[in-house]
Amino acid sequence: MKNYKIIAICGPDGAGKTTLINRIQKNIYGKHIHYVTKRKHICSDMVSRYLNEDESKNVKNIRDELNSIGCAFDFLQYFDEEINDYLHDGNIIICDRYSYCYLAYSIQVGKTRNHVFSLLKNLPQADLIIYVENDIEVLKERLKQKNEADRNLEGFMAGYETLFKEISVPVYRIKNDQLDKSVFEMEQIISKAIKFI
Repeated sequence: MKNYKIIAICGPDGAGKTTLINRIQKNIYGKHIHYVTKRKHICSDMVSRYLNEDESKNVKNIRDELNSIGCAFDFLQYFDEEINDYLHDGNIIICDRYSYCYLAYSIQVGKTRNHVFSLLKNLPQADLIIYVENDIEVLKERLKQKNEADRNLEGFMAGYETLFKEISVPVYRIKNDQLDKSVFEMEQIISKAIKFI
C-alpha cells in the first residue's frame, strides 16, 4: 500500500497553473508537503528546433506526433529526477503538471495516443487532479503576451475532457478568472485533500 499522496495541477497552457502554485505554497507548507514545479523540455525542444521552420502539412503532422512522444519522454525524466524521491513517508507531492497533461495532449494529436499511454501507464496515479481553466480567448491572449503559440488549445482542452471520462481520479475545477479567488479555492481544496486523501 502506498504511503504518499499526489495532487496534480493540470490545465491548458496559459491557465495560470504555475502562478497559482507559487501563491499557495506560501500558505500551505510543512515537512511532508513538497511542490514540484521544475520541468524538462529536452526532447520536445529538439523537435521544435529542428522541425519548426518547415510549415508543410506533412512536416506539421510529424512534428505534432514527435512532440507528443517527446513530451512524454520529457515527463518520464522529470518524474525520475524530481518526483520519484518523494514517494514515501507520508509525503504530499503537489505537481505543476502530471502525466495527465501529456495524455490529454496525445489524445489531441490522435496517432500517438496508444504510444504515450503505454509509456506513462505504470506511473502512480494521482489521488486528486485540480484542473485550472479559463475562457479560450483569455488563454490565447495570455499565450500571445508570452509570445507562445496556442498549439490548438481547443483540441488540448477536448483531450482533457475525453481523458477525465476515462480515469477514476477525482477532478476539481477552478476557473482562474480572478487570481485571489482562485488562490483561495485552490488552498481550500488542497487543505481538505491533505487531511482526507
